[in-house]
Amino acid sequence: LVMLPMQTRPITTLALGLLLGICVDFLSGNAGLHTIASLSTAFFRPYILTLTAGRDEMKDGGMPTPEKLGIGKYMRYLTILVVLHCLVFFFFESPSAQYFYLTFIRIILSSLVSMFLIAVSYLAFKRY
Repeated sequence: LVMLPMQTRPITTLALGLLLGICVDFLSGNAGLHTIASLSTAFFRPYILTLTAGRDEMKDGGMPTPEKLGIGKYMRYLTILVVLHCLVFFFFESPSAQYFYLTFIRIILSSLVSMFLIAVSYLAFKRY
C-alpha cells in the first residue's frame, strides 16, 4: 500500500487494502485485525500523501519514493502510514486500558521494525 503509485484511485487502494488484509488474516489466523488496519491505512493514504508530499507532486504521479519526494517527505509519509497501521492493529488487538504502556511499546517497536523492513525491501528491489 505504501508503494502504490500516487495517482491510484482511492477505490482501488481500498480494494487492495481489503484483499491484503483478508489474505494476511487468513494466513495468520486472526479474525479481521489485519483487514481493519489495512483498510484504515488505505483510506487515509491519499490524505497523508497530500499532507506530506503536496498537491504538486501528487499531480506529477509516479511511485512515492525517496528520490521522487525527497528523503524528508518520504520518511514523514512512511512514518505516518506505518504508525497509523500499527496503532489500529494493536488497539484493536488489546483495547483494554490496563495494558496501555505495553501496547504503546509494541506500537513503537513494531513501527520501527516495519520501517526498517520496508527500507531494506526498497533497497533490494531498487532499479539503479
